[in-house]
Order: sequence, then structure tokens, then C-alpha cells
Amino acid sequence: MDDAGDITLASYEAGANLYAARPYVMGEAMVRYLARIAKLVDGGTILELGSGPGRDAEYLESLGVWWRALTAHSPSWK
Repeated sequence: MDDAGDITLASYEAGANLYAARPYVMGEAMVRYLARIAKLVDGGTILELGSGPGRDAEYLESLGVWWRALTAHSPSWK
């Protein structure tokens, strides 16, 4: 990875654990938004880029959507 990519990844990693540990309550607007996405893909598969802890993708899975998460640590990201 180039210098800019290394800096970006280091910045992400510095806060990722703190972000993942935060309490998360999905608001009504997000629930409606994800329900619309689930309806659009109709049981298909989505690719979530920069998924973090994957909370939204897990919710989509509960609605019958298959998903693939891709983060900076995924082998296929590079």
C-alpha cells in the first residue's frame, strides 16, 4: 500500500475498536432505509464496503439478504 493508504489505514485502526465498542441503537430512519434496500435486492446479495462491525449487514441478513463485507483488512481489498 502507498503512503496515503498506510496513513488512512492507520487512522481507521486507531478508532475502530472504540467505534465497535460503542452502544448502537438503530434508529427508525435506518430501519426504513435498510428495509428498502432489502426489498430492492429481493433476497439477492449485497457487497458492503468498509463494513466496520457489520451491524447494518447483520440486520439486512435478518431480512433475508445475503451479504459480503469488505474492509481494509480483507485479503481481496488490496
